Amino acid sequence: MTDLVAIGHELNDGVGDAVARIILLALAQSANLVFRSIHGSVLENDTIYVKLSLTQFVPHFMWGGMEPDHGGCMLFHMSIAAHDPQHVAEVIAEFWGGEALAFPPVSENGWIALANDERCTALEVFPIDTVLREAEGDADAYGEATGLVGFTATHAAIATALTQRQVMAIAVREGWPAKYRNRGGMFGVIEIWIEGRQMIEVLTPDMQAEYKSTMSAANWRAMLNAAGAAAALS
Repeated sequence: MTDLVAIGHELNDGVGDAVARIILLALAQSANLVFRSIHGSVLENDTIYVKLSLTQFVPHFMWGGMEPDHGGCMLFHMSIAAHDPQHVAEVIAEFWGGEALAFPPVSENGWIALANDERCTALEVFPIDTVLREAEGDADAYGEATGLVGFTATHAAIATALTQRQVMAIAVREGWPAKYRNRGGMFGVIEIWIEGRQMIEVLTPDMQAEYKSTMSAANWRAMLNAAGAAAALS
């Protein structure tokens, strides 16, 4: 795998850092490169030294921990509905160590929880009776109030840096039902029912490792084949 190392000019006020990151992301995506580290003038074996001609200086910075995207597959954001969108968005942001902001494009009183991670992960939270509708012509989809409230098939599994004890404490504070569950002997989750109606699975670092080690297409196919073989013998 090729490392991409960028050398820039260090600015005391940090101006240009965001620009540098955007440019480096574009370079990496267009050249199918993977970031190992970006750090001043430190060069490792098999790296490429890249000089950028910019209208703005690029400061020194380090950015590590980005994993290969394997084709760019990623769930960037999704949406759910809640009785109190602002509060639910704030609690989700708390799990992530991010922040919650108003999100008016789709519906009034819409909110969004932002993880502030390198993938720009987000969860939009709309008023409880909102459904998404297709807009005719050159217009974006919009939210429509239906007056209907109920359970939903939609759920999400999200990662957190918090411990199981900390996650459970937040659920207890909110009055949201929560319990640890092991999904099929494959990986653990903290099953939380937001406002008593919307399920979300929160995975601590240990649970995330379990998930990543089991939830592959190959493993899932093997499990289905094993289940089919067992059914055939019964």
